[in-house]
Amino acid sequence: MPDYAPLEESCVVFRALLGRTHYDKVTGSILSGAFLRRPPKPDGTPNDLQGLSVNLNCEVDDILNRFKSVHAIGSLIVEDIRSISTTPSLDVIQDKPTHANITGLPAHGEEEAKAEHIARQLAQKCVLLYPQQIP
Repeated sequence: MPDYAPLEESCVVFRALLGRTHYDKVTGSILSGAFLRRPPKPDGTPNDLQGLSVNLNCEVDDILNRFKSVHAIGSLIVEDIRSISTTPSLDVIQDKPTHANITGLPAHGEEEAKAEHIARQLAQKCVLLYPQQIP
């Protein structure tokens, strides 16, 4: 796996919201569930050992074409992610040309109140790109 330089503060990353607990169709709101880590696989193996997946260096259509069912897509600025005060600090680590992980989030089932607090903050900072809301 190639090493990537740390992402610039101004870098925009995208979160594909694949679950029904990630997006409220009625209000058009991105929900905190979009930023909670997934439960382990049935055998107990962690599902998201590297962190929470985000995309970068791509277009919304690329994300829509990558997944079967996308409820919504949101964008975040790396600086906004890093600015959330928590220990360990949150970061966004690139691992592929169009993929990165948000690191520093509690694993599923660990520190649930902290995980929910961070997830709410990320959801508030996330900007809805798809579906576009018509005023």
